[in-house]
Amino acid sequence: EQDVALIYQTLDAQEAANLLAKYDVDYVYIGPREKAKYGNDGLGKFESFMEQVFSQDDVIIYMVAP
Repeated sequence: EQDVALIYQTLDAQEAANLLAKYDVDYVYIGPREKAKYGNDGLGKFESFMEQVFSQDDVIIYMVAP
């Protein structure tokens, strides 16, 4: 649970990428619940190392780039 919070909240893209790889995560979901729980500050980093595969209303899904 602590690592999940860190993935969303860290401003360090490399740290988030390392944690996603550690848990073999392929997709990151960002919706209203994630924004409310983890805040918006760390969410911009996903664009720098992941591919946005879905965006509608308040939901964005990123995929780990191959």
